[in-house]
Formats: sequence, structure tokens, C-alpha cells
Amino acid sequence: MIADAAGCRIVADFVLDSGNPGAVGSALDPNRKPPTQMVLPSRRSFVSRAPVVVTLLLAHAMSASIAGAHDEPKRARLIRAPLVTAYEPCTAPNTFTGGDIPIPACAPPKRSDTECGFQGPYFKAGYGKATAATKTLGDLRLSFVAEALGPGCEGRRLCAFASIRMTTDRCLVHPCTVDLPNLYVDSPTGCCTVERGACRVSTSINSELLGLLQPGEKTGIEINGCGLKRTDGPNLPAGLTFSCGVLAP
Repeated sequence: MIADAAGCRIVADFVLDSGNPGAVGSALDPNRKPPTQMVLPSRRSFVSRAPVVVTLLLAHAMSASIAGAHDEPKRARLIRAPLVTAYEPCTAPNTFTGGDIPIPACAPPKRSDTECGFQGPYFKAGYGKATAATKTLGDLRLSFVAEALGPGCEGRRLCAFASIRMTTDRCLVHPCTVDLPNLYVDSPTGCCTVERGACRVSTSINSELLGLLQPGEKTGIEINGCGLKRTDGPNLPAGLTFSCGVLAP
């Protein structure tokens, strides 16, 4: 057995005497076969590598901890919003708003959907609301209700729409952010047919995008827009029919 001067390895020579099986032969026997060598790492080798291994393990654990720690509130499970009539954006202003700070505006306003709206006969107007609520099973339920809609909506198909941004742990490199700016739902659960001026839609993210949300995986969902869009009948709208918003008195 020989130890090198640097203390980096130990070489052990095991010589088996063929004339005396089981016995250890002489290392000075000129006729012996070359010894079988087994190189073992020395204690110094183990000690020198240990800090590197520990550092790598700690770095991996810290990166995993940081990755799963995106900032979110303690609770935020429900949001409700009324529905208002959707209008086209102002791209060519021809007037200004009143007030101390005039803002460029477009007149007259143009409804996105010229056929289906809230206004009914005899100056009666309908109403609507949207609800988004998270479920304990790991899903986001989307519900829309519209009542007393105008006659142009009767028998027409209205489908749910949402513009969302999600920051979630459910990705290959987590956490991650995903944008779904035009989550337009055209499915049996995501649409309704207006009957007697009423429309009800109840669907969920996992119903339309199977497996996108799972329980126990923290997901912050920003809702940047929502509403209902008519999908059949004359003069189909380019945008929404009804949009989530509020009405100032």
C-alpha cells in the first residue's frame, strides 16, 4: 500500500500467489503477475470537495424557494362588476370633454353592437352583471347575467369574454406570467341564447382550458376586461356587445 506525497490518493497492491491460493504473494517475486490496483480517494479529497457540493445544494434549494415566492395577497376570491353598453374606441377625436383639463373625444359615440343593447321599448332599459370567483378545487368560475334586454337581442347568441393575466406556479420554470388578452369562449357552457330578454352564462377557466388551474398552486389572476359578445344575427360587432364597467348617475 503506497500513499503519494501529496496525500491525494492511496494505491493498494493486492498480490495473489497462484501457487498458494488464498495466500498473499511476495511483492518481490519477479514471476508474479502485475498487481491489481485499487485507487481510493483520500480524506483530503473528500474534505476539499465537500464545500462545493454543499454550496450547490444550498443554491438549488434557495433558487427553488425564491421561484415559488411570487407576491400575492392573503385572500382575493371574488369580484363583481355590472355590465354596460360597449362602445368603439375613439381613434379620430373631433371634440373635447368639459372640465378644467379638456381631453380629446369623439362625437357621436358609436356602439360596438348596433343591434343588441339594453334599451327596450317605452324607454325601459335592462341590466346585467358579471362575477368571477375562485373555487377550493382550484378553478375560476365566470358567471354573466343579463335581464330585460332590448328586442334586438331576442333569440341571439351571447358568449363570454375575458381579458386576463395570470402569474402562477403551474409552469415548467416557475413562477411564470401568462397573458390571455382575448379569452373568447364559444362553447355550450360559455354562451347563452337570449330568451324573453334574459341571458345566463356560467363557465370556468378549467372548463374551457382543461387543467390550467390546480388546487395548491398559487395563481394571481388579473382581470383586465370582461363582457358578452353577440355571435350570430345581422351586423355582427367587431368588439363586445356588453362590457364590464359602471354607470355614473
